[in-house]
Amino acid sequence: CDKGYYEFPAASGLCVPNPCDAASCGMGDCNPDTGVAVCECSDGVGGAGCDACVRFVDHSATGMGNGLNWADAFTEVQPAIDAANAALGGGTSTCEVWISRGTYYIYESDESDRIVLRSNVPVYGGFDGTSTDRADRNVTTTANRVTWDGRDSSSDNNRVTRMVVGASNTRLDGVRIRYGRGNSSSGAGLYA
Repeated sequence: CDKGYYEFPAASGLCVPNPCDAASCGMGDCNPDTGVAVCECSDGVGGAGCDACVRFVDHSATGMGNGLNWADAFTEVQPAIDAANAALGGGTSTCEVWISRGTYYIYESDESDRIVLRSNVPVYGGFDGTSTDRADRNVTTTANRVTWDGRDSSSDNNRVTRMVVGASNTRLDGVRIRYGRGNSSSGAGLYA
C-alpha cells in the first residue's frame, strides 16, 4: 500500500486510509488492526489519547511494583504519590495517581504514618484495575470503592491521627477516608 494507507483487512489486498494518521496517541502507539485507531499507552501513561502521566495503585498487584501499569502497580498509596511527584518536570506539568478498588491501610509502623499529597499530583479512586482512561472509573458503585483506613490492619485500633496532609494545586477524588483518630492538636481526616 502507498504511504498513508494500509492493508485492511489483513491479507485482503485492499488498501484503505490509515486511521492512525489522523489519530493523536500522545505518548503511546496507535494500532489500526480493527479498522479504527486504537491508542495503546506506553508504561506510565493513561487517558484515551495516551496523554496523561499516571502512576497506578492496586493493593493486590503482584508485578514489579513500579506503578507504571496495573500489573506492576504499587500496592500502597504513598509510593505512587511520590513516584508521580518525581515524574514532574521535563514537559510533564501534572502526573496523576489512579487507585484500584479496595481498602488501603495507612498505618504501617507508627502513628505519624499518613498520606502526604503533592502539588500537581491529583489522586483518583474508583478504578477496577484495568481502566485505560480516567473516564472509565466508577465512584458510585461499592464494587469500585477505594477506602483509606487509619486502623492497624491487624486490629481494630485507630492508629493514624491525620490521614491526609494536603498540598496546593492538587485533587483528591473518589476516595473514602475512615477511622482516623483525632487528638487535641489535629483532626482525624484531612489536614492542610
